[in-house]
Amino acid sequence: MVKDYYNKNAEDFIQRTLELDMSDIYDWVLPGVEDGGRILDVGFGSGRDSLYFSAMGYDVTSLDVSERFVAIGRERLDDVVLLDVREMTYEEEFDLVWANASLLHFDEEDFAEAIVRIESSLQLGGWFYVSLKRGDFEGIRNGRFFKFYTQDTLVDAVTAVTSLVLIDYMETEDSREGHKGEYWVNAMFIKPDEDEAKEW
Repeated sequence: MVKDYYNKNAEDFIQRTLELDMSDIYDWVLPGVEDGGRILDVGFGSGRDSLYFSAMGYDVTSLDVSERFVAIGRERLDDVVLLDVREMTYEEEFDLVWANASLLHFDEEDFAEAIVRIESSLQLGGWFYVSLKRGDFEGIRNGRFFKFYTQDTLVDAVTAVTSLVLIDYMETEDSREGHKGEYWVNAMFIKPDEDEAKEW
């Protein structure tokens, strides 16, 4: 259902999201990634974030399940992969996994599977950034399934199935036209090595 929606509405979605200002989030997350580090952009959609990371000199892999996003992305991005995040087999390859507004279409079981695969893909000491809609709604809206989160429900969902540790959190207002008063939860987790695990 979700993949079909984005295949049919890819161009409209790109037009509405490509120019959104993400500078505050970039400034918040990227200091934790070494220059030239490897970033996995999960559900890259418009390609906005992948394009920015590439321009900043990072080694970016852009992943999406939508064939239409992938076809458009391959015209502008270097390393584009057509794959469901729940089927990834990467092992300790990335310094940052970036999941901006891309895991909100999973129910509890599928979210857990995605998070387990994301943890496996991270190097020790790697960071995981995720943003999701704030609230307690779960169901169908505008032809897509959504699951909203609070800080507590997000941390519980992630730590229940992984060793990832929350290192920072903030909430931001949706900047898209027509979405005033809606908020996002933004969280950064780390995959700790033994020394870091003791600190956290």
